[in-house]
Amino acid sequence: RTAPDFELQNQDGETVRLSQLVGKAKLLTFIYVRCSVATQCPLTTQNVRAVQEATARAGAADRVVFLSATFDPQTDSPAMLKGYGKMYDADFSNWHFLTGAPSVVAEMCGEYGVIYEETAPGGLEFRHSVLAYLIDGQNRIRRVYFANAWQPEDVARDMLSLLN
Repeated sequence: RTAPDFELQNQDGETVRLSQLVGKAKLLTFIYVRCSVATQCPLTTQNVRAVQEATARAGAADRVVFLSATFDPQTDSPAMLKGYGKMYDADFSNWHFLTGAPSVVAEMCGEYGVIYEETAPGGLEFRHSVLAYLIDGQNRIRRVYFANAWQPEDVARDMLSLLN
Protein backbone atom coordinates (compact mmCIF):
# COMPACT_ATOMS: atom_id res chain seq x y z
CA ARG A 1 0.00 0.00 0.00
CA THR A 2 1.04 3.60 -0.37
CA ALA A 3 2.79 4.97 2.71
CA PRO A 4 0.78 7.81 4.28
CA ASP A 5 2.45 11.15 3.69
CA PHE A 6 3.41 13.30 6.66
CA GLU A 7 5.00 16.65 7.44
CA LEU A 8 7.16 16.86 10.56
CA GLN A 9 10.24 18.73 11.75
CA ASN A 10 13.64 17.10 12.05
CA GLN A 11 16.36 17.53 14.66
CA ASP A 12 17.45 20.78 12.97
CA GLY A 13 13.93 22.23 12.84
CA GLU A 14 13.67 21.61 9.08
CA THR A 15 10.41 20.41 7.56
CA VAL A 16 10.49 16.85 6.26
CA ARG A 17 7.73 15.37 4.11
CA LEU A 18 7.63 11.79 2.96
CA SER A 19 6.50 13.07 -0.45
CA GLN A 20 9.80 14.97 -0.87
CA LEU A 21 11.76 11.71 -0.56
CA VAL A 22 10.49 10.02 -3.73
CA GLY A 23 13.22 8.03 -5.45
CA LYS A 24 14.93 6.97 -2.21
CA ALA A 25 14.55 3.81 -0.16
CA LYS A 26 13.40 4.69 3.35
CA LEU A 27 13.29 3.01 6.74
CA LEU A 28 10.71 4.55 9.08
CA THR A 29 10.77 3.75 12.80
CA PHE A 30 8.93 5.11 15.83
CA ILE A 31 10.76 5.90 19.08
CA TYR A 32 10.77 8.17 22.10
CA VAL A 33 13.89 9.58 23.70
CA ARG A 34 13.21 8.55 27.31
CA CYS A 35 12.46 4.91 26.47
CA SER A 36 14.20 2.77 29.08
CA VAL A 37 13.36 -0.68 27.71
CA ALA A 38 16.61 -1.84 26.13
CA THR A 39 14.87 -4.15 23.63
CA GLN A 40 12.62 -1.39 22.29
CA CYS A 41 13.64 2.15 21.24
CA PRO A 42 17.35 1.84 22.14
CA LEU A 43 17.68 -1.41 20.18
CA THR A 44 15.68 0.02 17.28
CA THR A 45 18.02 3.01 17.12
CA GLN A 46 21.14 0.82 17.36
CA ASN A 47 19.80 -1.40 14.58
CA VAL A 48 19.00 1.56 12.34
CA ARG A 49 22.52 2.88 12.89
CA ALA A 50 23.90 -0.49 11.78
CA VAL A 51 21.70 -0.39 8.66
CA GLN A 52 22.89 3.16 7.98
CA GLU A 53 26.51 2.03 8.20
CA ALA A 54 25.90 -0.98 5.94
CA THR A 55 24.17 1.07 3.23
CA ALA A 56 26.96 3.66 3.40
CA ARG A 57 29.60 0.93 2.95
CA ALA A 58 27.63 -0.22 -0.11
CA GLY A 59 27.87 3.30 -1.58
CA ALA A 60 24.15 4.01 -1.27
CA ALA A 61 24.13 6.72 1.41
CA ASP A 62 22.74 9.30 -1.00
CA ARG A 63 19.90 6.98 -2.11
CA VAL A 64 18.56 5.90 1.29
CA VAL A 65 16.90 7.82 4.12
CA PHE A 66 16.24 6.91 7.72
CA LEU A 67 13.29 8.41 9.55
CA SER A 68 12.78 8.03 13.31
CA ALA A 69 9.54 9.65 14.44
CA THR A 70 8.76 10.27 18.08
CA PHE A 71 5.33 9.58 19.52
CA ASP A 72 6.19 11.81 22.52
CA PRO A 73 6.31 15.27 20.91
CA GLN A 74 5.50 16.94 24.23
CA THR A 75 9.02 16.03 25.39
CA ASP A 76 10.95 15.20 22.24
CA SER A 77 11.80 18.60 20.79
CA PRO A 78 14.17 18.93 17.83
CA ALA A 79 17.01 19.67 20.29
CA MET A 80 16.20 16.58 22.38
CA LEU A 81 16.10 14.45 19.24
CA LYS A 82 19.41 15.89 18.04
CA GLY A 83 21.03 14.95 21.33
CA TYR A 84 19.50 11.48 21.12
CA GLY A 85 20.82 11.00 17.59
CA LYS A 86 24.30 12.12 18.64
CA MET A 87 24.22 9.63 21.50
CA TYR A 88 23.84 6.88 18.89
CA ASP A 89 26.39 8.41 16.51
CA ALA A 90 23.72 8.97 13.84
CA ASP A 91 24.84 10.44 10.55
CA PHE A 92 22.33 13.26 10.15
CA SER A 93 23.04 13.60 6.42
CA ASN A 94 20.40 10.93 5.72
CA TRP A 95 18.78 10.27 9.10
CA HIS A 96 15.98 12.51 10.32
CA PHE A 97 14.68 12.37 13.89
CA LEU A 98 11.15 13.72 13.57
CA THR A 99 8.65 15.49 15.80
CA GLY A 100 5.64 17.75 15.37
CA ALA A 101 2.43 18.94 16.92
CA PRO A 102 0.86 16.26 19.13
CA SER A 103 -2.22 16.04 16.91
CA VAL A 104 -0.08 15.57 13.78
CA VAL A 105 2.05 12.90 15.45
CA ALA A 106 -1.05 11.09 16.74
CA GLU A 107 -2.60 11.12 13.26
CA MET A 108 0.60 9.79 11.69
CA CYS A 109 0.89 7.00 14.27
CA GLY A 110 -2.73 6.05 13.62
CA GLU A 111 -2.15 5.92 9.86
CA TYR A 112 0.85 3.64 10.36
CA GLY A 113 -0.83 1.44 12.97
CA VAL A 114 1.52 2.42 15.77
CA ILE A 115 -0.15 2.03 19.15
CA TYR A 116 1.23 3.87 22.16
CA GLU A 117 -0.13 4.77 25.55
CA GLU A 118 1.33 6.61 28.46
CA THR A 119 1.87 4.32 31.46
CA ALA A 120 3.54 6.86 33.75
CA PRO A 121 2.57 10.51 34.17
CA GLY A 122 4.42 13.10 32.15
CA GLY A 123 5.50 10.81 29.31
CA LEU A 124 8.08 9.03 31.43
CA GLU A 125 6.96 5.66 30.13
CA PHE A 126 4.92 4.46 27.20
CA ARG A 127 3.75 1.01 26.24
CA HIS A 128 4.07 0.96 22.46
CA SER A 129 4.32 -0.93 19.21
CA VAL A 130 7.81 -1.59 17.88
CA LEU A 131 7.51 -1.38 14.11
CA ALA A 132 9.84 -0.47 11.25
CA TYR A 133 8.56 0.23 7.74
CA LEU A 134 10.59 -0.30 4.58
CA ILE A 135 9.31 2.20 2.01
CA ASP A 136 10.38 2.16 -1.63
CA GLY A 137 11.20 5.03 -3.97
CA GLN A 138 7.55 5.39 -4.99
CA ASN A 139 6.55 5.66 -1.32
CA ARG A 140 4.95 2.24 -1.13
CA ILE A 141 5.32 0.17 2.02
CA ARG A 142 7.22 -2.90 0.92
CA ARG A 143 7.80 -4.57 4.28
CA VAL A 144 7.02 -4.18 7.96
CA TYR A 145 9.48 -5.46 10.56
CA PHE A 146 8.11 -6.29 14.00
CA ALA A 147 9.47 -6.06 17.55
CA ASN A 148 13.14 -5.71 16.57
CA ALA A 149 13.00 -9.34 15.43
CA TRP A 150 15.12 -8.38 12.41
CA GLN A 151 18.79 -8.23 11.68
CA PRO A 152 20.35 -4.97 10.41
CA GLU A 153 22.16 -6.77 7.58
CA ASP A 154 18.85 -8.21 6.32
CA VAL A 155 17.20 -4.79 6.32
CA ALA A 156 20.22 -3.24 4.61
CA ARG A 157 20.03 -5.94 1.93
CA ASP A 158 16.28 -5.27 1.52
CA MET A 159 16.89 -1.52 1.20
CA LEU A 160 19.65 -2.03 -1.37
CA SER A 161 17.46 -4.42 -3.38
CA LEU A 162 14.84 -1.68 -3.70
CA LEU A 163 17.43 0.50 -5.39
CA ASN A 164 18.19 -2.04 -8.12
